[in-house]
Amino acid sequence: HQSYKKSLKEVHLPSALDLTKFDHDISDNESHFYLALQQWRQLNLSPAFVQFANKVDSLSISMPILLHNWKDIIDLWKGALDASDNEALIALLDLLNKLAHDLRTTLAPSYADLLEVLLRLLPRPILAPALTALLATLSGLFRYLLVPSINLDLLDQTWSSFRAVLPTCNSDVQRAAAEVWGSVLRRLKSVARERAVILMAQNLEGVEDASAWMVIFACKSVSQTLHTSAASSMASLIECHLTSDHPELSYTLLRRVVTALIHHCNGPEHFSIVASLIVDRFCAVSQADGINHQHFQRAMQITSVICAVRQGSRLSSNHLTQLASRLASLPLDVPLHSETLNFASSLLSAGDMAISTGPGRAFVARALGVPSFGLMLCGVLAELGWGGWKLVGLPALLKATPSLLQAEPTLTLRLLASLQHSGKLGEVDIVWKRSVDSWIQTHLSSWEISDESVDDLYNITSLSTFADSLAPLLVPIIERALNTSTPEANWRASHANAAWVIGTCMQALSRCKSASWETQVDLPTWTTEIVEHWSWSEKVLIGLVALLEAW
Repeated sequence: HQSYKKSLKEVHLPSALDLTKFDHDISDNESHFYLALQQWRQLNLSPAFVQFANKVDSLSISMPILLHNWKDIIDLWKGALDASDNEALIALLDLLNKLAHDLRTTLAPSYADLLEVLLRLLPRPILAPALTALLATLSGLFRYLLVPSINLDLLDQTWSSFRAVLPTCNSDVQRAAAEVWGSVLRRLKSVARERAVILMAQNLEGVEDASAWMVIFACKSVSQTLHTSAASSMASLIECHLTSDHPELSYTLLRRVVTALIHHCNGPEHFSIVASLIVDRFCAVSQADGINHQHFQRAMQITSVICAVRQGSRLSSNHLTQLASRLASLPLDVPLHSETLNFASSLLSAGDMAISTGPGRAFVARALGVPSFGLMLCGVLAELGWGGWKLVGLPALLKATPSLLQAEPTLTLRLLASLQHSGKLGEVDIVWKRSVDSWIQTHLSSWEISDESVDDLYNITSLSTFADSLAPLLVPIIERALNTSTPEANWRASHANAAWVIGTCMQALSRCKSASWETQVDLPTWTTEIVEHWSWSEKVLIGLVALLEAW
């Protein structure tokens, strides 16, 4: 047994080969409709179908008669469909597909009515075989009547009707129906395809998932390659995103499509059609005189995706080199920080050592000239395991540390502490140690407890191995905290409380050489004070134990 929902997941539009398997030679006087009708009369005994077959048999016995009576057959088909069950539905849908194949644009006057009837079936809970037949029939109707038409208004009306019904359908039905429209996008001529993509991209709300499936199915081809229509479809979609009134929706659509295509393609040579489009568009926007910041921001978002997914493995070396050449002119304005950070970090992670030591080194150095951005960039690159971190990123960060501590002390301490915890700070020279030690002395000499300062204190204590003068500075901080008049009330009032300060500083002190603090610390007095007034605090007791063990 298989649940209805699970059976829907296995429904797909039949392959193009299956959809055209009835394209075998028949005599000029015969029709595929009549041949299929005779076959279904042997296979299907549902009352609605039998009545329909009896009525249309004499009306379709030859191609001339079929051509003469097609309107009557359509009317009879609609009536039979209204009275049909699932068994009859499969046969009736298949016969309409054959009729569309036989008569093609002769059916154009009834196209809108037939489309409306078929689309009404999509939201209905019909069984999987019937749904598969419905998809094949819709595909046939579009193939034989919509695609050959040069009337773009017909395309607009079709999309409007198709889009209107999608939100009322089950998600799996939406996905299956998207395969049908994807096949339409493949078959349309370039002008009509561009129009179809624009219509879809301009009204994504409520059909975001289905729209993504449509473009993905239109662009995918066999053997992990892309279809020849992928270039024009993606070009139209990119242009729509650059000028969209709802960039969040269009970006999500593009991100999903590009990610799916990258995973589908086997290598850079198969993805080069889409990669070249995106890279060339980004370079054109970034090099334009009087740069349009909106277009630049949106183009950079999409370019970041192709660099980030699979670490840019679907980009050729030429694409990466082309993008790396734009690093030198990337604006570091605050409104673009998020997009620039994503783009630069993903590009540097995707690039080889030549990019890291060339354009990468220059960009990291320039980024650190804008401390808030440079610190975020270094943090992201270190977290990503960038191959150029030890050779390029870390030396640039260490060199800029004194100026960074002056401009962005909190962010700098946070980054240095994080690198120290993860073991990515490595060996540092004596000059750097002295500069950090000097800054810590200045900072802690006037330290007072507050919500912000406790974060700095935590990060400073993480750097205790680099600060020889830290121990004498922590002792007065501990003593001031021990003199808090109402310890428990202070602890309840804020996370920045005396108990946390005492415990953290004592643990940091225990990691310092005991010779640097044992003459300043009256440990028995501290122990007595803690036992009498701070024994309720786990943090303080842990710090005291660490200090006693180090003494």
